Amino acid sequence: MSGFNSLRDNMFDAYSTELEALDLRSEATADRAAEIADTTDELAAEKKTIDEKLADAEDLPGRPGGRGARAPADLALRLDPDARFASRLRPGRRRDLLRNGAGR
Repeated sequence: MSGFNSLRDNMFDAYSTELEALDLRSEATADRAAEIADTTDELAAEKKTIDEKLADAEDLPGRPGGRGARAPADLALRLDPDARFASRLRPGRRRDLLRNGAGR
């Protein structure tokens, strides 16, 4: 009978230990979930700020894509008369030719 009591005591101790470990893991998981929620909120606020600054920057004159901006390849066509043939090429190829000094 003492063997049975010893086995039962060991099983109860193991169960108690596992129960305490589960409680610790549950608390740690809840803490981590709160940290993730806070970080997500911070990142959302930063993204909003970045998007607002990007929208403001895109509206600046003289910037590619902004109001009053000129595409560099179009400006190069006006400055370099020998590069006129490049205007019939697709835009990426035209830029490559102009960058490499084609037509000179």
